Amino acid sequence: MSDLVGAVAQTQSAPPAAEVRQKSAPQPPQAVPTDTVELSRAAQAALQEASDTPTQTDKEPSSGDVQAKALLAAKQDTANAEMVQADTAHTHVVA
Repeated sequence: MSDLVGAVAQTQSAPPAAEVRQKSAPQPPQAVPTDTVELSRAAQAALQEASDTPTQTDKEPSSGDVQAKALLAAKQDTANAEMVQADTAHTHVVA
């Protein structure tokens, strides 16, 4: 029976201390990659327009902003179409 204990002890030996130290050594922090994006002037202008408030958009046509004039005209067309639809819905034909 002592032969069996000796055989088991030999097969379950611990790894050398140097191997344990290598596995548990702290890893240095890795640098996080960063991306840089450069926007064209057209993209910057589009971003600015997209972030304008309705008040800013309403004021810009008077300063000559062509895109703001187009947006204001479209806004007015939509409002006019909604009024026509509302009037049509309330019109009753009496025969």
